[in-house]
Amino acid sequence: MSYDIRRNNEGATIVMPIELPLYEGNPSTLGEQAIRDLTSFLRHHAACEVIENNFDTQDDAIFDLYQAERAQMTAKLIAVFMALAGCSEELDIDLMQEIWEMPWEV
Repeated sequence: MSYDIRRNNEGATIVMPIELPLYEGNPSTLGEQAIRDLTSFLRHHAACEVIENNFDTQDDAIFDLYQAERAQMTAKLIAVFMALAGCSEELDIDLMQEIWEMPWEV
């Protein structure tokens, strides 16, 4: 499935749908997976905030720890999207089409 970039009257990008790989499973298991990954994402995000607000990220060891937490945070957020996209596929919902048809700017 592919879509063109949709723009408003001023030429600003409104929607640029993407393709996501999907996890396979039923909506219940995919929903549970999304919840676990979202919880993990939030833990890693909290760790990043603590590091940013309380430690000197110019220190190489602290910066490495921050980068590791940020990488895990990013991976978990992507996993949430993949689980939810898999869930929508199982429910026969075309997320990209739904996004394309949304009336607000994204």
